[in-house]
Amino acid sequence: MSCVEKMGDSRANVIRELAVGIRQLERSRLRIDREEVPVVSTGIESVDALLPHRGLLRGTLSEWISSEAGSGALTLAAVAAREAQKTGPVLVIDPDRSFYPPAARLLGLDLAE
Repeated sequence: MSCVEKMGDSRANVIRELAVGIRQLERSRLRIDREEVPVVSTGIESVDALLPHRGLLRGTLSEWISSEAGSGALTLAAVAAREAQKTGPVLVIDPDRSFYPPAARLLGLDLAE
């Protein structure tokens, strides 16, 4: 088998895996729509408008990724966490140890929650 044929096989496998992933996402979206999962605003109307459910789904994991320090991703995440706290507790997972509680408090997060 030539290198090109092997690459074709791996591409086909990737496409199959992506198709399976898309079907799973579509099924979960249908389930979410039927169950009426609460939607939490990010606190930023223009960001909410870009999201499929016009906000974040309560009880799901949301990851904020930035391309570089100082991009504002942590501020956006803190504002979204503040909005989510209005309907229940929020868990922050911070492997980089960049979460700064005094700033989060100033943005309105209840650190006890």
